[in-house]
Amino acid sequence: MYIRKGTSISPLIYGGHQEREMRAGTENTAGIIGLGEAVRIIKERGDKDKKRINKLAEKLKRGIEANIPKVKFNGHEKKRIKGTLNFAFFGLEAEAILLALATKGIYVSTGSACSEGAEDISHVLDSIGLKPEVARSCVRFSLGRFNTEEDIDLVLKELPDVVKKLREISALDIDEDD
Repeated sequence: MYIRKGTSISPLIYGGHQEREMRAGTENTAGIIGLGEAVRIIKERGDKDKKRINKLAEKLKRGIEANIPKVKFNGHEKKRIKGTLNFAFFGLEAEAILLALATKGIYVSTGSACSEGAEDISHVLDSIGLKPEVARSCVRFSLGRFNTEEDIDLVLKELPDVVKKLREISALDIDEDD
């Protein structure tokens, strides 16, 4: 880190004399080694993994759109992180979908990554103009290096049934004009 001469900064942790008394404690050696290994893996496999993840995500996106009525993809077709998909499932609460999928070994998230764990609707989903009831129906599918074609096939097998069953018992109106 570079600090301009005369700039006043305070240590995050007090007690040590390392780095001109700006950092206490021993370096996180395991973390440093882990970061180095992560960089090595990315250099070695990054492009290959990215292409594979993008292909899986596109299969998932097309499958959801083709097999589940009254859904809305939230995201730009090209200017987005391809391995993360966010869909609104009109007439449902995302939490119900999340819990139903978890019983089948499929783990998704609600809202947007920026709001994970928050009670309010995601400011990201709000900023793209979704009404609160639509934003609360949004489920996020995040793919990574260890996801497989079989994972996508499982989601595309189970998700349509989950959505159908939940809609049959839901008291919410289905409105896709938003």
